[in-house]
Amino acid sequence: MKPVRFTQHAFDRISTRLRLSHKEVADIIDSGRAIPIGQEQGSTKTHLMFFSEPDKQCFIAIQNSENGCVITILPLDYVHGYKIPWWVVHKLITGRGIAPTPGAEGSVTEVLPRGEEANIVNPNTMFHVLILFENHVTQKIRTIKFNIPVKDYPNFVFYPQLLVRESAVDHQIRERIFFHLDPSSESILKIMVQVGRHGMLASIDTLSYKCKLVK
Repeated sequence: MKPVRFTQHAFDRISTRLRLSHKEVADIIDSGRAIPIGQEQGSTKTHLMFFSEPDKQCFIAIQNSENGCVITILPLDYVHGYKIPWWVVHKLITGRGIAPTPGAEGSVTEVLPRGEEANIVNPNTMFHVLILFENHVTQKIRTIKFNIPVKDYPNFVFYPQLLVRESAVDHQIRERIFFHLDPSSESILKIMVQVGRHGMLASIDTLSYKCKLVK
């Protein structure tokens, strides 16, 4: 593969979508830290997934495999048709891993069909929702937690802090606060969501829960 260069469009997308610099993105791709996840049918466009540490999420670079030119950079929620094992995402996030050898066991490179829904998570993976209560009398912190299958909300796997936009999840959080919080001595300290046991841990704004709590 030839060294990375960017079209003006890709250059602009990096500036507006990523906190990484253009050189940092080029280094990730050139060093093999972007995992090839597929190639468009009938073209030389290869799709590469990479992780941006400053943004705490993955992106897709679409690169011309013949001349190394990156055509655009896309967030995952812009694209469809990927069938990516969870271990790939986890490896990118935790190890910034090198792409698997083509043809080796576990390789994820494939010809991408058009128009299929994304399927990027292990169906057994859970969102772990943690609610922390602080007791103003004892100064102790108490935690309750519950799990939500990621397969029910796959679009939030890279944006767990937005999971509460789903009314069913919001309802579950409010229900647990209602039954577990002692408003005479406790307040909501923090609400957090983790993707899997070792995934990202994101904080959720607690203001709406504090304002609307009625018991």
